[in-house]
Amino acid sequence: MERRQFVKCAACALAVRSGPVAADSVSHGCFLIGRVNSHHGLNPGPISDIAQDQTLLESSGDSQLDKLLGRALARASARFEVAPSFSFYRDSDGMNACATPDTRTSGTWGSVLFGRELFDDLLSRYQDNGIAVIAIAAHEFAHILQFKHALGPQLEQGEPTVRRSELHADYVAGWYLGVMKRRDPTISLWSAGDTFRRIGDYAFNKPSHHGTPSERIAASQAGFALASRGAAKVGDALNEGLRYMRHVRLEA
Repeated sequence: MERRQFVKCAACALAVRSGPVAADSVSHGCFLIGRVNSHHGLNPGPISDIAQDQTLLESSGDSQLDKLLGRALARASARFEVAPSFSFYRDSDGMNACATPDTRTSGTWGSVLFGRELFDDLLSRYQDNGIAVIAIAAHEFAHILQFKHALGPQLEQGEPTVRRSELHADYVAGWYLGVMKRRDPTISLWSAGDTFRRIGDYAFNKPSHHGTPSERIAASQAGFALASRGAAKVGDALNEGLRYMRHVRLEA
């Protein structure tokens, strides 16, 4: 096993470490960008694609970038009021990221796994100072909140897919981006919106269906609007996101 390293700030246990990912350790999580489908573009891949005893990676490959990422994750951890471990993994079979309630590191709760290829692709695609990466990380942190508060049954009751959980996570991620925008009005969030659009899919009959591009954009924009109205507490975002999902009309 490689030497463990940590990408974290003081009092924030966001560990980037190496080790195996057990095949049964990932809940439905989030498969943001799967293989390219000739009909629908970028679609979620099956859960088994990521849960096949992957080796976790200790670094993005750039020590300075690791420090910047660590600071961004620490800020997200404080705002979301959660402290998951954070690891990279080799997503060579399809660019992805996911969250799991599995706790791997002492002092943390839950885990966020981020594919190295997805990470590198987002940084090179947008050159946006990491905004698209933060948007995806915020979505995964929202899943950690869902796990912690056992919201899955409430969100997915009677649903054949994970779409409502995913759109709720998009709402909370949009709220976090709105909080960032209120703190710094000069930042551009265009890449975040484009990322939510790109990760939509039309696989209505598949359990892994996450929501269409327009549904994902709408959910994130609704969360952003909540933050724009001054909602700064994650509990408000969580509850208003639930209210949004109760009333939103989804595409058939």
